Amino acid sequence: MSALDQIRLVENALLKASEPSIKAIFRLLPEGSQVTCSWKQPWPKIEHVCFGPSRSVQENESGVSRFVKIFKFAHDSDYDSEVSISVTTNHCPSGTVGQSPEDRAKTKELLCAFGWNTTCFQILNPGIDRWFSSQGDAVVGYVTQHLIRVVAGAPVCSLERLPEIIAEFEKDAQAHGLGVCYFGAEARMRDFTSSRPSYSTVALGAQPFWSARSFVDAFAENASLRAQLSRARNKGVTVEEWEPASAERDPHLRACLDDWIQSRGLPPMHFLVEPETLGALEGRRLFVAKRGDKPVGFTVLSPVPERAGYLTEQFVRGHEAPNGTVELGLFTAISKALQEGSEYVTMGIVPLSPHGDLATGTNPKWMRLLLPWVRAHGRRFYNFDGLDSFKTKFLPDGWEPIYAISKERQFSIRTLYAIASAFGDCSPILMLAKGFFKALRQEARWMGVESRYPKTR
Repeated sequence: MSALDQIRLVENALLKASEPSIKAIFRLLPEGSQVTCSWKQPWPKIEHVCFGPSRSVQENESGVSRFVKIFKFAHDSDYDSEVSISVTTNHCPSGTVGQSPEDRAKTKELLCAFGWNTTCFQILNPGIDRWFSSQGDAVVGYVTQHLIRVVAGAPVCSLERLPEIIAEFEKDAQAHGLGVCYFGAEARMRDFTSSRPSYSTVALGAQPFWSARSFVDAFAENASLRAQLSRARNKGVTVEEWEPASAERDPHLRACLDDWIQSRGLPPMHFLVEPETLGALEGRRLFVAKRGDKPVGFTVLSPVPERAGYLTEQFVRGHEAPNGTVELGLFTAISKALQEGSEYVTMGIVPLSPHGDLATGTNPKWMRLLLPWVRAHGRRFYNFDGLDSFKTKFLPDGWEPIYAISKERQFSIRTLYAIASAFGDCSPILMLAKGFFKALRQEARWMGVESRYPKTR
């Protein structure tokens, strides 16, 4: 059992504890584990838990991992109690879980050498655990939900080593009593698993792709795109590339991101759609749209090294951004990438897109019934059709299917629930409830505005 799995046992026990019975909690851990806890008195009644980021997992020659996590317990409206937990234990010999600066540096080396999946750089996102192969030549980013490791895309490794890395990672997961599902898998994983009956696959949507040249040329071919560029330029919008350090300190970029998050139908999601990128831009590129001296939006490009290209990970506009700001940001960013020799561009997955394998009917019957229902009735929370139309207007060269591939013979509802939990970092039911009440509050605000300023006929 890794330090990461052990800390989760402690977390779950603390959530259920009305008194800090630390000795009882320690008995959950294997013999030889060393655990320290500290907290501010008095011990609170636990009503809400916000799990903070991992602080460190450190390796040394004796193979010891240290995992520290900080989280807060809210009690009424004016009380915070902070608990710090440290676990020291021997890690599993078949692989290591890393979060230290050294591990992040090693991850970036592997990404630059073997990053092929379009979401590969997103394994550096906050909250994603990283497993390294025993030979140190591969890394897998994942989160654990409902006893399933939900992998971010696919292992980052050479194509030749992919079968061995998959086998080693799945063996490690099995040793911890966990299943495995590869979310956001693409053609390489699909090719490997398609002939193996121990895997089941569902198509989740599709992502558009371009050559960098064809993406830029689309603006010359499409009058609507040209008009959007003109609108932004006529309003004084310019776009320039910024260094990551500048972004972390700029309050206007933070305000743009906050505006954008507030405009979403659902509460902020995480995993592969982590919105908090401004403090973790390492390896990515940031293009800022300014009106005068004030930032009004930004575009984040995430590298896909083995394809010599980029994923447009974020295209954000604040409430002061004129129409065309997003289009101008994308055009400027990809034009510069083209000048530098980039070849590939994707804007990422459109969930439940009619393009790709969703149209082939290869999903299990219950999924073929569920996904169209979600698309039809989930518009209050997520604009599937709007996202599809937005990305289609850039005239893609084609669409690539995106899959979830599970290490089980029949894709289960439990696996789907684990995937949804990975994005919400909480129960999907709770996430939808939050989204529903957010929508009600927004509609109430709109109604309030209309009552103060009634329409005239």
